[in-house]
Amino acid sequence: MKKVELLRRLEMAISSYDDSESENINFIEHGLKKGGVNGYTYRLLAVNSGYKGLTTLVNIKKVNELKQWFYVSSLLRAESCKYDGGWNMWTPHAFIFPLLTDNVDLIKTYSSLTTVNDNDHHKSLVEAINYPREGRFNVLRLQAVLRHDWNNVNQMKEIFQEKVKNPKNFEIWEMDFYEALQNKDANSAQQIIYEYLHPKIHQYLNQHLVEEFSGDIWSHHPVMFTKLAWMNGLEIEIDNPLVPMELMPIRPLDHYDYHYDFLDPNWKPKSFWERLLGRK
Repeated sequence: MKKVELLRRLEMAISSYDDSESENINFIEHGLKKGGVNGYTYRLLAVNSGYKGLTTLVNIKKVNELKQWFYVSSLLRAESCKYDGGWNMWTPHAFIFPLLTDNVDLIKTYSSLTTVNDNDHHKSLVEAINYPREGRFNVLRLQAVLRHDWNNVNQMKEIFQEKVKNPKNFEIWEMDFYEALQNKDANSAQQIIYEYLHPKIHQYLNQHLVEEFSGDIWSHHPVMFTKLAWMNGLEIEIDNPLVPMELMPIRPLDHYDYHYDFLDPNWKPKSFWERLLGRK
């Protein structure tokens, strides 16, 4: 897809979310004061922040601005997990955003993140470790990778092999990739990433990832796996426009801004008189 068309779609998406941003902020701040927050509002702001980060990549490739927006998006998504209507952590797809921030504390948060929204008709995060066909199984495995809990990763591989009789190729590749990380095998990791870049595989695995524009900007698994490789000391190069290599070097920002006041742990809701007098 041409850059101009991508930017047009991104700008339209951002505009639609910006229209309700002030209302959503007020809704969250009022909810925090009264104890009635809905996590869905956090998710709306998270998606919009993610789109703004993607715009900086597509338009001007300002990596630091992308990291800042992805930081805000990821904080919002993590906060949403505390409240009904928030992120259900059904898949690990959204983990790509905190990984690309290079913020150590944020990534650590995601490595053990839980949610109050896993009480649906699927297996909960606690139960999912024994159900490899559940999306949350993949969440738990990625979290173990982020913690370098290789014993857990290997245990989950055994569970998968025992219970999944006819795995898809890309499911096998994912297990093999984590093994390559564990063994510091850069060549194997690189070869596996290229498997995911075959056009049919790319289309199949990215077609429903709406927040990432369904593969028109990048290829989800290759980007996330290449970043994981760099995080684990394997500075592999992937020669494909669907893997923006400028995102891979580990370069944390000197400062990450909360952007929204209510994300600051020291923030307190304004009193009636403070709001009336316009005090910060």
